[in-house]
Amino acid sequence: MSTTIDPWHEPLLRRLDDALAADRLPQGLILAGQSGWGQGVLAARIAEKLLGLPLGRVDDEFAHPDLRWEKPGGKKVYKVEQARSALEFVANRPSNAPRKVLVLTEGDRFNEATANALLKTLEEPPPNNHIIIPTSALAQMLPTIRSRMQVWRVASVGFDVVAPWLLERGVPQAAIDDLLFELGGAPEHVLDAFNDGARPIGTDLAELRGGGKLQSVVSGWSDQQLDLLLARWYRHLRSALAGEGMFAGLSTPALLNFADELQGMRRFEQMSNAPNRTLILERLGHLWAQI
Repeated sequence: MSTTIDPWHEPLLRRLDDALAADRLPQGLILAGQSGWGQGVLAARIAEKLLGLPLGRVDDEFAHPDLRWEKPGGKKVYKVEQARSALEFVANRPSNAPRKVLVLTEGDRFNEATANALLKTLEEPPPNNHIIIPTSALAQMLPTIRSRMQVWRVASVGFDVVAPWLLERGVPQAAIDDLLFELGGAPEHVLDAFNDGARPIGTDLAELRGGGKLQSVVSGWSDQQLDLLLARWYRHLRSALAGEGMFAGLSTPALLNFADELQGMRRFEQMSNAPNRTLILERLGHLWAQI
């Protein structure tokens, strides 16, 4: 395999090679896995193979006349008109590649109306045309879509594989250890967080517990991605509930109440177009300091 291929993607790319050799390519393919394991990157690698291009041109989305990437529209859901436009693209013959590829990101963002617009194409796909849906939320996808596509699962791998991959990309060992804990072992989340200037938040959470100034701590998080920041906070919370980590020994009932609040904020952030991150973090920081 090329060094441009992430090692946890190699088994599925070999599976694709076998399907190509046997002329048994799935025309509807879901790439499912936990968040942070590069389903979107894998979709790009598969698209390159299907289009007859060299592997590893870019990390994920790239332009090609026989490739279309589609993302959820307003309110983070797919619109019916958006689905129909994408299907018009995939219904046409390839222009200069052996196949045509449509990638629909965030497959859990289809509602019943947009799913119905997709069904006929999924049931009777045009020849040499392929639909790929990378997702980290397979359970939230509508059964009508899941049942009409093959599901290929991106398996997570251990620290012995992930740590060298991160070291090769410039992440120091000390940051790898702490960020892998906070981000659930997901290598792409660790790399993105490090490249965005993130540092482990455990010391910040301890500062809040010790009476540190809330506004100062929240201001220090201003350049960090909100959903990942909340996920990292949740990792410390789960560890504390298990009686482990930096915050072992905190009141279990109080931790459970905070867990409800934190999960509610995570859901709100996922569904909102423009969440007020300062208000969210200040409220959570205030409650955390009171546990």
